[in-house]
Amino acid sequence: MNARRILIVTSAPFLMLAGFLHSGCGGRSIETLEGEPILAGGSGGSGIGGTAGSGAVGGSGGSVLPDGSTKDVSGDSPPTCTNGQLCSGVCVDVMSDPNNCGMCGKHCGASEACSLGNCSSGCAPGLAKCGQSCVNLDNNPGNCGQCGNSCVSGQSCISGQCYCTQGVKPIVCDGKCVDLASDPNNCGGCNVVCGPSEVCSVGSCQSQCAAGLILCNGACIDVQSDTANCGACGLACAKGAACIAGVCECPAGQGDCGGVCVDIVSDPNNCGACFKLCTAGEVCTAGACELQCGTGLVQCGGACVDTMSDAANCGACGTSCATGATCNAGVCSCPILQTECSGKCVDLASDPNNCGTCANPCPAGTSCQTGVCQCPAGEKLCNGVCTNTQTANDNCGGCGVVCGGGKTCQAGVCACYNNGTLCSGVCTETQSDPNNCGGCGVKCASGQVCSQGACTTTCGAGTVNCNNACVDLQTSPFDCGACGTVCGTWASCVAGVCTCGAGTTSCNGVCYNLQTNAQHCGTCQNHCQPGNQCVAGTCTAGCSAGLTKCGQVCVNLQTSVQNCGSCGNDCPNGAACVGGSCVCPLGWTDCGQRCANLQTDAQDCGTCGHHCQPGQVCSLGDCSIACDSGLAKCGNQCVDLSSDKSNCGFCQQVCGGNLVCQNGQCACPTGTTNCAGLCVDLTKSPQNCGACGTMCASGKTCVNGVCQ
Repeated sequence: MNARRILIVTSAPFLMLAGFLHSGCGGRSIETLEGEPILAGGSGGSGIGGTAGSGAVGGSGGSVLPDGSTKDVSGDSPPTCTNGQLCSGVCVDVMSDPNNCGMCGKHCGASEACSLGNCSSGCAPGLAKCGQSCVNLDNNPGNCGQCGNSCVSGQSCISGQCYCTQGVKPIVCDGKCVDLASDPNNCGGCNVVCGPSEVCSVGSCQSQCAAGLILCNGACIDVQSDTANCGACGLACAKGAACIAGVCECPAGQGDCGGVCVDIVSDPNNCGACFKLCTAGEVCTAGACELQCGTGLVQCGGACVDTMSDAANCGACGTSCATGATCNAGVCSCPILQTECSGKCVDLASDPNNCGTCANPCPAGTSCQTGVCQCPAGEKLCNGVCTNTQTANDNCGGCGVVCGGGKTCQAGVCACYNNGTLCSGVCTETQSDPNNCGGCGVKCASGQVCSQGACTTTCGAGTVNCNNACVDLQTSPFDCGACGTVCGTWASCVAGVCTCGAGTTSCNGVCYNLQTNAQHCGTCQNHCQPGNQCVAGTCTAGCSAGLTKCGQVCVNLQTSVQNCGSCGNDCPNGAACVGGSCVCPLGWTDCGQRCANLQTDAQDCGTCGHHCQPGQVCSLGDCSIACDSGLAKCGNQCVDLSSDKSNCGFCQQVCGGNLVCQNGQCACPTGTTNCAGLCVDLTKSPQNCGACGTMCASGKTCVNGVCQ
């Protein structure tokens, strides 16, 4: 078809009915359904950036949007709609909306629900009926885990739980997702506000940003990867785009339409070009509005997609891959060396929110290096705070080593100040102390003073007689600046002034580390409540009953596979944490990094490490070419489909969490209930007390299904 432009001579009301007119349209070119522009010059309208026109002429100086362009005209974009379809100007999910089921305007009956775009009496397998909509409780943000449970702004629903997803830790402060590593109003903890001259860098209020970070509105940001500040402060990427090396990039095959990454090949709201809408009953296939999908494509809502490669519909409509993942052969996969954590592909070797394992955030001030939270060079992590053990009086040479008896930490060793001497467990100045003059226990006679380690009648130059001791008022911690002025614990006398050492602050004359001291947390006299601890200058509440704080996360050491029995104790692959001990499923054996069924596992057949040859299967602990009676061949294994939790009922049907396989069906052990894939005892679980999702308040325990 030859390119042409069509001049529409009409009035503004007609354009409004046609759905084309919006504020400032004047002399702009509007795409037709064939992908060709219509030059719409509404009566009296002004061109974009130009002057007002009249009649059909339109304004002067207006710009024309080229055919097939995926670029938006600033300030003049129609409403965008991702993962849905525009119906009467509203973005809806035609897969579940009972008023627009499968297409705009199709209403389901009063007793029907909308399931995968069809009105039916029940929901498809894997979906739950919430009102008249059939939704997936695993990923629906308005019904997350259960009907009516809405995630807050900035959160996504992943596996039935609300998570913050904008590259930040799963922390909600005052109903909003925040990044404790960079937010100056929530720096290292909720409502921890940095001072006017401070910035929030790596979860700690500092005078300047750490290396590699740039100050953006009080927050220290990596502009090479931050989607809200990509390349420079304030340059936000389109929704769905990633910031790579300081440049916003939409996923392959997508374009930026009005600040949102869309697939113009299949999006019925942007079919072939930005804002080109398909009419009701049409689908978008290969960038054109058609009545049905092309070969090899599947209709998901109003879009024709390849479920073998579409990350938003991977393997089936509505199955979304994690952020950063791709869809290959209908299976979501993260890039090499990355792992999916809470719906996002991350590098466990360097991600500070998932360091070494998922949901293992590094404490404030640390960074993730080779999968381990590490402090800057020369510092150690003591009680959740990076500490210079060469100078810290409460962690001298190592965590928990406290200097006493007037000693301070010098080069990692508790020693007396100013080369003093330890006499009877207390640091003294043998050069001036009349009770230890020149050495411990050497007392000067009545009327004598101790000067430069010798008993004499007068003090030497530069010293003053203070109670028979000849002291230097510039350096003596017992007579600092004047006789009788004693410096407090861990303070030294510098130029006649009592001065606290590095990392400590004077509170009523005593030096304290405000980052760790529960009586002076963050500021002097800020007392933490009983049972709370001071972490990075913030009073941190104790975890709920039955939970323990591991890093920045409260976990149940009795059930957490990443912290089983103690923080950081990661169970082998396939094991469950039962009663604080890593336990392989019944009949399975711990083979180092994994649990194996020695009766069926071809990698550990009969004994750990015994591999069957190619073409063989493991049957009853022996490598053979055929399975014994009552067993089925799944890959190169012979398994009992009635009890094997990795092949329950049929091959590759996996019973997740602590579910077991009973008679070919995944089920919870007797006395427990399945809550979001985890078998729990509703009579005891403080997170599921009496019913799934019923959480006891802080300090309460669950007794016989009742929070007390």
